[in-house]
Amino acid sequence: QRKGDNSFSSSVPRKASASRPRNMDGMMLPTDNRLNAHSAAPVVAFAREGNLQFWHALSDSEGVAIGSVPDVKALTVAGHAGGELLRATHPESGKIVTVTYRPGFQMIEVNTFYPDTAHQANKLYTFCIMDNNHVEVVFW
Repeated sequence: QRKGDNSFSSSVPRKASASRPRNMDGMMLPTDNRLNAHSAAPVVAFAREGNLQFWHALSDSEGVAIGSVPDVKALTVAGHAGGELLRATHPESGKIVTVTYRPGFQMIEVNTFYPDTAHQANKLYTFCIMDNNHVEVVFW
């Protein structure tokens, strides 16, 4: 379905804590400030103090931290020229996720694919994060 159109990556700490215990597949997903509320999203984004934190979703509550990038406001203020900010491979599906800044639209575009099933392969999942952290899902 279709709706509506220099690297800053850094590792997200993956330390165990009482509130976010480590499990065999990864960690518990954060529960606050989730930007894309689509429950079946293969990648999820969270707003964190001027940054956007990205996770590969393994289930509704578990994930693997991918990395973080400055939010759209910070990139705009810095005059970032645009381009790919982050690239990672989902540990279970092997699908690539890319996070790209589009300065002409003042947005970050996130592209990946759902895991393949017996009935479909390479189903695109794309969403955009605007400067106010509003999310527009483009393909799902």
